[in-house]
Amino acid sequence: MVDLRPDVEMMLEYLNAIFCEASSEGYLALRVFRDDKKDAPPIALRSVRFDDPTLSNQLQELGLLAANGEHPGVFCPPACAFKNGNGARTEDVAEGVVLVIELDENPTRGRRKLEKLLGKATLVNASGGEWLSPVTGNHEPKLHLHYRLKATTSTQVEHAKLSEARKLAATYAGGDPTAASIVHPIRIPGSWHVKDREHPRICYIIEKNPDIAIDLDGALAKLREACPQPRRPRGSGQPQAPIEDVEAALAVIPGTDDRAEWIRIGMAVYAATGGGEDGFRLFDAWSRKAPTKYGGTEKAWGSFARSPPGRIGFGTLFYEARRIDPEWRPPSWSAIDNPFSEDGMARTLAERQAARARFVPMWGRWLFWSGVTWRNDEKLESYTGARVVCRETARRAPKDGKSLASAKAVAAVVTLSRADPLLVTAPDDWAEDDWAFTAGR
Repeated sequence: MVDLRPDVEMMLEYLNAIFCEASSEGYLALRVFRDDKKDAPPIALRSVRFDDPTLSNQLQELGLLAANGEHPGVFCPPACAFKNGNGARTEDVAEGVVLVIELDENPTRGRRKLEKLLGKATLVNASGGEWLSPVTGNHEPKLHLHYRLKATTSTQVEHAKLSEARKLAATYAGGDPTAASIVHPIRIPGSWHVKDREHPRICYIIEKNPDIAIDLDGALAKLREACPQPRRPRGSGQPQAPIEDVEAALAVIPGTDDRAEWIRIGMAVYAATGGGEDGFRLFDAWSRKAPTKYGGTEKAWGSFARSPPGRIGFGTLFYEARRIDPEWRPPSWSAIDNPFSEDGMARTLAERQAARARFVPMWGRWLFWSGVTWRNDEKLESYTGARVVCRETARRAPKDGKSLASAKAVAAVVTLSRADPLLVTAPDDWAEDDWAFTAGR
């Protein structure tokens, strides 16, 4: 097969159009993932500054690798600028630059709806994939719409607004809701779609309006009006743990001068306490452990209320407390746990899995953290962990513990752990997350 050559000029045209308001000192996360196997390790991970003179060469090299490597790849840098070259998580974002919507179904209709509401997009890209209309039998190119922001986002609150806008825009236009995170990878125009290597198609810019940019607050107001959703008011959430457990965890967790870490712990306290006044009191008291940085707790707590945190809560506090004191346990557990009961073994399993596992009852699905992304429990790691706990407990049992390691006991432990507050999450908790680390097709 003849080597497929990327269109580097188009890649640079795309980057210049959406990053023109961003600082030249930011970093672009260059990512190549396998397009034929969702959970495979990344093919290439690089970071490069926007003013790096080797940028064109790196785009060329990775474009060739994605199109012609051993495995079909998707070249998909997230459409945001990062603080440094060490990570591409939400907390690593320096600037959000663009409202992106992936239209994989009814793309023409979705584009028409969005442009009627928000106006012309800065860029409209054909992703290389195609959608087959069940009505006409015709193929339509799947589309990526990019609305550049007049002013980039730079704070946690502003990033949350951009993520909400992306989620609402996808909902309104029938797009892909997993692309709501501002760090979600997106296929770069000028690269090749080679999922079907017999029929490769280039991702290209269909329409460009480089002078068009939108005001984020104005766009968000229009989207909220177009698809209103109930929002949780301050203090209305359900606590995940007794207040004494949260207080005990914060007593162990040291204070921090790192703002991102401070925000993360604050969000965990908010979720763990349901956003109540007792939760704020504990967060404020914990914040005073770093007196040189103390301040702004009320403002931060208010931002949590406006954008309630998801997939974070008491499990985060438990994990951080255990990092400092491996023997730490919440006060409310010590009086009720029988380590030789099915419930006690389920609690042990939850403690061990708190940092890397979640269960979503509405989906009936376990998710495990791979170090890069959340993935489905295709290898039954939930059962593997339960078997280890049951076997260890059976060996320590004061009497014959054979029944504690039976298949019935293992199944019961897995079932009970699904309801543990350290592990259980709701679908909405994943709406703004980057767990689905695949680029739009």
